[in-house]
Amino acid sequence: MKKLSFSFILPLVAMAILGFTACGNNNQKELEKQAAALNATTPIMLDQMTRLDKVEALSGMTLKFSVTMVGIDKEMFDVINTDGNIANMVKQQMVASVKANPGFAEIKKLGATFIYDFKDEAGHPLFDVTIAPADYK
Repeated sequence: MKKLSFSFILPLVAMAILGFTACGNNNQKELEKQAAALNATTPIMLDQMTRLDKVEALSGMTLKFSVTMVGIDKEMFDVINTDGNIANMVKQQMVASVKANPGFAEIKKLGATFIYDFKDEAGHPLFDVTIAPADYK
C-alpha cells in the first residue's frame, strides 16, 4: 500500500474545509437575501391580532420573525395562557404553515430554522416558537 505524505493530504483537507465553509456562506447569504425580501413587506398584519414586524437572518441558518400580538398585553396573555399550551398550539399551526407555504420553498431547501418571537404591543416577550428542519421535512 502506498503511503501518502502529510504534505499531500493537508492541502486536500484544507480545500474540503474551505469548500464546505464557502457553501455555508453562500447559503447564509441566500438566507439574508430572503430575509431582506420579506422585510420589504413589513410591517404587515397577518390577521386581526398578529403583525409581522421584521425578519432577521441569524447565524447558523436561522430566520427570526419578530411578531406582535395586537390588542393583547402580557398580563392578559398570562391569564389566557394559564396552562401554557398556547405556544404548543401556535407551533403546530406554524409548522403546518411552513410546510404548506410555497413562499418558504427556497428557505426550506437551505435547511433553515425558523424562530417566531411573539411580543405584546409594549414589546414584552410572550413566547417563542422554534421550527427546526426536522419539524417541516
